[in-house]
Amino acid sequence: MEKSQHQPVSFSRLFKYPVFRVYFIFSIVVLLFLGALLYMGMPDDKQLKSALKGKDAEINELQEEIEVLEILNAADEQLIVSGDYDQAIAQYNQLRQNTRNEKLQNLLSVRTQNADSLKNYFKNNRGQSQQKDYRLAKQEEKITVLKERLDSLKEVKSTIAENYGDTLSELRQEAMVLRQKLNQKEKVKVLQFKSSNGQTVHYLGEVEDGKANGGGVGIWTTGSIYKGDWKDNRRHGKGTIESQNGERYEGEWKDGVREGEGEYFWPSGERYDGEWKENKRHGQGTLYDRDNNVQYEGKWKNDKPVKS
Repeated sequence: MEKSQHQPVSFSRLFKYPVFRVYFIFSIVVLLFLGALLYMGMPDDKQLKSALKGKDAEINELQEEIEVLEILNAADEQLIVSGDYDQAIAQYNQLRQNTRNEKLQNLLSVRTQNADSLKNYFKNNRGQSQQKDYRLAKQEEKITVLKERLDSLKEVKSTIAENYGDTLSELRQEAMVLRQKLNQKEKVKVLQFKSSNGQTVHYLGEVEDGKANGGGVGIWTTGSIYKGDWKDNRRHGKGTIESQNGERYEGEWKDGVREGEGEYFWPSGERYDGEWKENKRHGQGTLYDRDNNVQYEGKWKNDKPVKS
């Protein structure tokens, strides 16, 4: 069985072999192709910012309608309860001047006309005692109708507020998603840096503070390819690495080395599933042969089984 630790290989010696040169050039092409696909699949910055601006405008418009409807409800109560038509008309006019919403402006115009009609009616007939009973009856009738309208408006307002609340929540969620996509695209870059053992790494993925931080793909000059989590140019978190000779590790990493839970696969068909520490099998683990039969199950220390 081959050793699980990776032995450094001279790049100049490997490069003399045509197979290695072809493999290395193919790896670079794959990296560039992945970068192109990633950038082509992401929305354009202008599209994201335009969509975000549109969502913010919708939110502002909905909030303005809610505020106007709340003030309009207070003006309606002023008209019905106190009979102060001048005060109600003044509030309607002020609201109409302060809003740019055409639908609300039309609604306020109708309110103003109705209040003005009621004001003129009672003013013209106030001195006619013979019509007092008629006026009182009509006033009570109008008050009843207005109260019914007020109750209806309150129900509508409650429904609108509930619907607007859901709509505002959805718009804010969509805006947040757009911001996240924009931020993610801005973080994806191509880097080249040296690994801890001095090998050159070509990297495509998330970048923060000029280093590989987040998800990304790295290709070593030896031909090894790693896909997974990074922290400060080191493999850190969960990820998979496959060497040029066909060996593969899938599992947890810490500061650039295998540490935690993970599986190691050999080209021969053997595999190890268990704990790792400082790039070595260490802790509880199981070794399987090429037919998936258990060869050893138990404790490991410094890459070797601990036999009782």
